[in-house]
Amino acid sequence: MIWKSIQLQLSKSQISSLKAHNAKIIEHLEERQPLSSKVLDALRAELTTIVNGNADFTEVLTKINSSGEHYVVRLVHEDNEILNLPWTLAEDAAFEQPLAALQQLSLCKCPPNYLKSDDQRMAATAPPLKILLMISSPEDSDWQHRLSYEYEEAQILRAFEPLLKTGQIEVDYTDDGSLEALERKLKTNRYHILHFSGHGGFQDGAGFLELENPLTLKMELVPAQTFAETLNCNPGHTLPLVVLSSCQT
Repeated sequence: MIWKSIQLQLSKSQISSLKAHNAKIIEHLEERQPLSSKVLDALRAELTTIVNGNADFTEVLTKINSSGEHYVVRLVHEDNEILNLPWTLAEDAAFEQPLAALQQLSLCKCPPNYLKSDDQRMAATAPPLKILLMISSPEDSDWQHRLSYEYEEAQILRAFEPLLKTGQIEVDYTDDGSLEALERKLKTNRYHILHFSGHGGFQDGAGFLELENPLTLKMELVPAQTFAETLNCNPGHTLPLVVLSSCQT
């Protein structure tokens, strides 16, 4: 298996056009209409043009069709909406078949700032698997919606029990459900996974999480953007995975 990173070099007009085509498809789906080939034609054609106009991509496709090697192509772009487009719809011009039909090709997606050398990645996230649990259950929450710390912890520990017995994972906990407690843990440790259990929602068009005040343990509405910025508080390490077990996240 050969890994290859391909930077998607797109003009502003191409990005706008791709997003416009994708928006029409999403609108079509939201109206619960059948997704026919015609609905996808415009997006498929543009993706095909981009793929066949990229020298790195055409080189990989040529090698796949001539060598029999299996390639994993990592698409790189700073815009998640572009990365999440159905790139497998694009057709290989030489063989006139969609990328999805190529059994020797796998596509994955990656933002540019996540790419590091293997040595850097291993140093940043050395085994065993390190999991940080954060449970937020403010004291002034409605009793019907207040989470049980013990139940939430037990559920997660039960799921990981086989790996805990063999020492393949380590589980740590924040001191409470506050943003400050989370930041302290992230600045002094290199976790692989953060698992957050709590409540969330939308207010005035913005997402938020219901965290705890570090002094009173009462509810503190924290904007999603603030939470995301805290996840990046350690300049030497970025969490590979964040699990939000929360409403509307």
